[in-house]
Amino acid sequence: MNIEKEVRYAIKMTQFDEIRAISESQEDSQKSLDLYMGYSGFDTLEAFGYVCRIRNTVSKTLLECKKRVDEITWIEQEIKLNSINDGYNFLSLLGMKPYLYISKEREVRKTKDLLLCLDVVEYLGCFIEIEFLRPQDSQNDFYLESFIKQIGIQGNPAELYGDILKHKLFFEDGFKKEFESKLSEIIG
Repeated sequence: MNIEKEVRYAIKMTQFDEIRAISESQEDSQKSLDLYMGYSGFDTLEAFGYVCRIRNTVSKTLLECKKRVDEITWIEQEIKLNSINDGYNFLSLLGMKPYLYISKEREVRKTKDLLLCLDVVEYLGCFIEIEFLRPQDSQNDFYLESFIKQIGIQGNPAELYGDILKHKLFFEDGFKKEFESKLSEIIG
């Protein structure tokens, strides 16, 4: 199991180049599709304290479970799958149902202290997800503040992508129909 501490911010596409200039590449940009399944739909995290997702990229398919410790800390476990269908069938047998998908293009970079995921998320825009390389390091707040200042990131940390999409689903006219149609295509 991995312990992961992460925070995300909405940023401008122009800031991607600034981030690339002060970091080194870990993974080239690749598209991914995350299919979330649970017992209580969007309330799964709140009700159970964890989420299950199937992550599919060009190079791998994983079944992941992330258990929330606090607002930015997660315990994560993953297993490799042969296909999205394998994960979907497995979680369906446990009584889980799909409720969310997140499609994004992600480029992974690194500084000495931070793992930086540059995301372009379908429907949402550009974000940086910042993970601490040493989750227990007492200097993490300093590393984060220094990085934010250096890049000129404005505003408070963003909600989880799923929470942002949930808000759009319930409050944006017409979005729910489009989103649910695409989710139906994904699960076939």
